[in-house]
Amino acid sequence: MSVIKGNFGEICALVGVDKAMKGVDSEESDEDDGNDYIIEIGIKAAIMTRSVIVITGKDDIIIDGIMNNENEITSNEIKNIKIAIIKGGNKLISKITGSGCSLASIIASFISINKNQPFISTVTAVSIYKKASSIAGCNENSDIGCGTFSVNLLDALKGISDNPSEKFNENSFKFEIKDNNKIIILA
Repeated sequence: MSVIKGNFGEICALVGVDKAMKGVDSEESDEDDGNDYIIEIGIKAAIMTRSVIVITGKDDIIIDGIMNNENEITSNEIKNIKIAIIKGGNKLISKITGSGCSLASIIASFISINKNQPFISTVTAVSIYKKASSIAGCNENSDIGCGTFSVNLLDALKGISDNPSEKFNENSFKFEIKDNNKIIILA
């Protein structure tokens, strides 16, 4: 398996940690869990499955668990696992049915054209999806509803796929590298 995507509750279930499930119908946020704890659980899942793990939430967290060796993973390898945190987007994304499924389809599409780099493909796909949700919401103060947001999201994704060079330039995303193995992306 290359990539496993789920919300925090689903990834907790994968590694056997008891945590209430969260999804589109939940009003709660992952904020109270803190990204450090979410990353810790994600690393467990990544090591256990030797896959790229995507944990969706207010911040989307991507962890590269694909290792070249089949042996036990050393503490040095654990310390150097690549992590991306994608910030931004629009909070309405958590209110529409099918947003996680469409993200999974986009990730699969990106991996299909770049099979040798599933982590980079996944980070790119999630960043673009997060950016599209930001475009779809116009701005956080906008008074649009979930139905309008859903249509806007589809239009934003279509617009991005039609003219990616017009939609993205060196200012489209802001990057911050931390601890040599962690990158924070603001979409």
